[in-house]
Amino acid sequence: MKLAPEPKRLITMLAILFMGVLVLVSTEKQQPPIKEMASINIPEPEIRAHSYLVKFIGEDKILIRRREWKKLAPASLTKLLTALVARQNLLPADWIIFSEKAKTVEEKISTVGVGESLLRDDAIRFALMGSANDAAEAMAEKLGERFLELINTEARRIGMSDSSFRNATGLDTEEHYSTALDLAKLAEYIWQNQPALWEMTRNTEAEVYSDTFNKYEIKTTNELLEEFPEILGGKTGFTDKARGTLILLYPVYPALMDKGGVKDKVAVIVILGSTDRFSDGRAIINWLRDNF
Repeated sequence: MKLAPEPKRLITMLAILFMGVLVLVSTEKQQPPIKEMASINIPEPEIRAHSYLVKFIGEDKILIRRREWKKLAPASLTKLLTALVARQNLLPADWIIFSEKAKTVEEKISTVGVGESLLRDDAIRFALMGSANDAAEAMAEKLGERFLELINTEARRIGMSDSSFRNATGLDTEEHYSTALDLAKLAEYIWQNQPALWEMTRNTEAEVYSDTFNKYEIKTTNELLEEFPEILGGKTGFTDKARGTLILLYPVYPALMDKGGVKDKVAVIVILGSTDRFSDGRAIINWLRDNF
């Protein structure tokens, strides 16, 4: 037969239990406040762009948007896809010839001489950092007649279902279009599968050498790199039809509190049809910094 606990013993046990609860409550109160994710109550930044989108890599939720579904000319953002298929289908030791045909494309072009060659990744640097049309065209020539099939097949594989590409450069032409949503998918895919491409675009300048040992300097077209050196990648674009276009990868830290602790996040920013792409990019970066 079990005996009931003595009154003093019972009181002691209850006191210990009560003190444990107080410790837990006190510990919770001492935890630093967690910054919550942006909600619909946070005012959106003032953006000039006809279309834009901001989201975190690895998450489906779109933070802010405008006409992200609309098919628009992407301009030189196209070169990201050109660079991607070049990395996938060419070897690092492959030489890219800057042919006379490649050098006759519309500006912007590099200072590489007609007939000179650059290694694959150096040609990619000219296309992404310097937005050189001749570099993109030269890579397309290296890939041959299958180039357009390659970039459109790759776009569909990534999930860019509302995009169509008709050249390597992004120069205005019929049936060459994409959407902010599709371009965000491209940016995220490159981040996860070909991060070296984004790493190239973090530099403000670079030097490359041709097969004839001529040295060429590349300067970035991304004006925001000087102001925000923490940018993890970016690509600029502009044509008369597209107006200003821009993709940025921006780190948000310390970001949201996860079960595993503080977890950094990377925001994808896509801007299309802007009268001032860099002002729009700056406004979105400042919005992210203020609210996350």
